[in-house]
Amino acid sequence: MSIRYTLLPRFALPLVLFVFVNTAMAQPESKPSTTVERFDYAERSRPTLERYRDKAPSKWRPYLMSVGVPVASPLFANRSAVIEAAGPDQPQNESSIAINPLRPNVLLASAVDYRNGAWVYISTDAGNSWRNVMLGDVRSGWPSGNDPSVAFDHLGHGYVMYGAIVRQSPDAWRNGQSGIFISKTTNDGVDWVKHIPVIEHVDSMTAADPIEDKYYIEIDRSDSSAYRGWMYTPWKRVTDADSATQIMFARSTNGGANWSTPIAISVRKPGSSTDTTWGQSFPISAAGPSGEVYVAWHDGQVRSIGFARSLDGGATFTAPRLIITGNPTHGSTTRTLGNETFHVLKGTFRAQTYPTLAVDNSLSARRGWLYLVWAAGGYPDIYFARSTDQGQTWSPRKLISSDTTNDQFWPWLSVDPLNGDIAVMYSDSRHDPANILIDQYVAYSSNGGDTWVDRRATDSRSDYRKNPFQGI
Repeated sequence: MSIRYTLLPRFALPLVLFVFVNTAMAQPESKPSTTVERFDYAERSRPTLERYRDKAPSKWRPYLMSVGVPVASPLFANRSAVIEAAGPDQPQNESSIAINPLRPNVLLASAVDYRNGAWVYISTDAGNSWRNVMLGDVRSGWPSGNDPSVAFDHLGHGYVMYGAIVRQSPDAWRNGQSGIFISKTTNDGVDWVKHIPVIEHVDSMTAADPIEDKYYIEIDRSDSSAYRGWMYTPWKRVTDADSATQIMFARSTNGGANWSTPIAISVRKPGSSTDTTWGQSFPISAAGPSGEVYVAWHDGQVRSIGFARSLDGGATFTAPRLIITGNPTHGSTTRTLGNETFHVLKGTFRAQTYPTLAVDNSLSARRGWLYLVWAAGGYPDIYFARSTDQGQTWSPRKLISSDTTNDQFWPWLSVDPLNGDIAVMYSDSRHDPANILIDQYVAYSSNGGDTWVDRRATDSRSDYRKNPFQGI
């Protein structure tokens, strides 16, 4: 079996890649109607992945983990645990997964892992079984493994990027030492070159010094790119003294061994980080077939999505601009955690929106098209837009879910590297009249987003309010 999609929300659940728990329902919430134009839905829009060609949708068999009482036939019927939690204080969350382009049975995953230190999970049998590897802490006393992301380059080398933050006190993490790091394997996770710094702050820190947050790795794998193999990461820089946020960027041209001096690709916005929904955050980058580098991020102060583009391998970027405006945020209520206020769903867990960005690098007629997906609204829905001219102009936003009731949120986007089909995974409460219990859904398009079909991916629902990490 070949697996070509990589689908996992940026904020996934603890314990395993997906764990779903059934609990009692709460009182329903009403959801306002929307006047945004919807896509037409057509069965013909489902992907033409070779493993699907002769199979009805109910027979599709990638691997995800779920537990609980089945409520319906799932889209993804085979599940394999990556790591069973050892106890309520040792969950895993904020997971990421990637597929080796040369050996598709090899999968690399990571998560914030409360067993201490940075961890990676490796499967060499398409996800049927997993081996856990602890990479440890960057330095003694530097808790590591924050915001992990994973990727493979065109040579099949695997990488995991993560952060380390030293708390000076339980409520003063922003003033501690910190950094962004990467570890690399060239033999499918058997051996690792560990804790290569992208940027690190090792001196005594004050409120005037920056903290680096929300990084995510991208690698140019296009055989038509002059920058093939180059690695990129954008991130959010926070300065506590004036509550400022800014999107930064760095690149590596030698397989992650060294990283460029960071450059700013957005304006610095003071007074924006005390509520992360309103700050600049969650940047994501994508590399195009000719070496283009695109970066999108959530600009919460203006409730929009920011964007910048590079045509020289990340050396320089266009001036930042807003490409999506009009409430790309969600969470109908707020909740205070420590000294910060967050927008939350179900009255409990953080639910800030984030953009997810991908480029069609296939040999299809849509090669080079750029796709953007995000959640929007106090009772959120999943929206899609595309650009066919390297991000200069964008289509009107469209809903990709066939349901407008209850909450749809936390999307993640992937494009098939061979035929250009699009898949979007997201969390969805449509099956619970009380708008509490959550399923995972996948929406597919095989025509560049003109039409979509969505399918339930889980056979049981979960209650995210029971998550032991309320900052999910």
